[in-house]
Amino acid sequence: MVKVRTQIESILSKWRDSHEDKKLEQRLFQSLDINSNLEVLLKIRPRSSHCAETLLNLYDLKKHLENKTSAIKITFEIIGIPEANRWTNALNYED
Repeated sequence: MVKVRTQIESILSKWRDSHEDKKLEQRLFQSLDINSNLEVLLKIRPRSSHCAETLLNLYDLKKHLENKTSAIKITFEIIGIPEANRWTNALNYED
């Protein structure tokens, strides 16, 4: 669990929000939970919930985390915006 947390925190520290110069970790990241099965839940509060680019940026981040960490599953939960459940469903949709 420590390895997965370190991997995720490292990626988040470098990932940039498309609308701001500040790091995603500082602006959007609300909480990170990892269970014993190495399933990750990231709670995120988008700053630009009206912009499709923000959603696409989060999708790219999720895919990057899935490819670059040893987590078994990564789930994003969007909070604090209108229609947050729609964003959460879109980001976690499995083909």
